[in-house]
Amino acid sequence: MSFETVKTKIMFNKVFPLFFILISFNTASQDKTAKIKTLLNNDELDKAEKEINFVFKADSLSLDYLLLRSKLEWKRGNYLSASKYYERIMPIDSAKACNGMAILHSLNREYKTSLKYINTAIRLDRNNIDYFNNRAN
Repeated sequence: MSFETVKTKIMFNKVFPLFFILISFNTASQDKTAKIKTLLNNDELDKAEKEINFVFKADSLSLDYLLLRSKLEWKRGNYLSASKYYERIMPIDSAKACNGMAILHSLNREYKTSLKYINTAIRLDRNNIDYFNNRAN
């Protein structure tokens, strides 16, 4: 057996299990995130908050946590709190943050400000049809 073959087998034996664990964790996280989104859409806000706190206990800086938390605050009518979460999202994903801020300003009947945010979201991500739909609303 050549040195390269041995080296490849060692790499495969060490890297593949780690890769599999990361993929499994990501899939589980996506399933839990989908469950939380469903709870939020069904206005089961207390259950959603418990799930958010449990799932993201060690990861309160992740984009998913910040987006879910901002939507929870928005659904509760805590627009100022929701906007603070969107401000924290801004450096991570400016387009999603601008979209969220546009929705919040629209709910507060601040349409000029809302339009500025949604136009920025569209400029940053022209492929997201939701931003165009939000602009039309």
